[in-house]
Amino acid sequence: MPPSATTSSRIDEIQRIFDEAISVLREVSHILPHSNVDRTGLAAALDRLVGRFRKHSPCTIRLMVDSHTHARSQSQRAMYRIAECALENAVRHSEASLIEVLFRPTARGPELEVRDDGRGFQIDPETAEPKGLGLMLMEHAAARADLQFSLTTAVGAGTIVRILDPV
Repeated sequence: MPPSATTSSRIDEIQRIFDEAISVLREVSHILPHSNVDRTGLAAALDRLVGRFRKHSPCTIRLMVDSHTHARSQSQRAMYRIAECALENAVRHSEASLIEVLFRPTARGPELEVRDDGRGFQIDPETAEPKGLGLMLMEHAAARADLQFSLTTAVGAGTIVRILDPV
């Protein structure tokens, strides 16, 4: 016996609610950096992170990963967090047309770089440090994981955030 129109309508509604719940669960799991990085590695976590930002940004965001690049576990978590903050800052404040995320090996150790061609900003000349919360969070994450953090920016010339995991 075929389901009634009421039953069929109710099944469709339950399926829609279920699909929404699964979608929300996927989004939440992508927001949890430790589980993402620990479970899949930094390269795969960066790929998902960049994909998430691409959905909500009018600019082009590119990810370039050298598959031979490997960082320590605690470094990977910090690098992910820093990349997330750097992308958030670039998307929200830089007015960039292009943002690039690079993860590559160097002679000094694995390096993560987030750079944009946006408007850049002025660093406070008295303290030689920027005052934004995102930048303070990046510096804090780098310090806790013994990573070398550098920021290069100039008004009209974009910004480069570089994190090195020294060997």
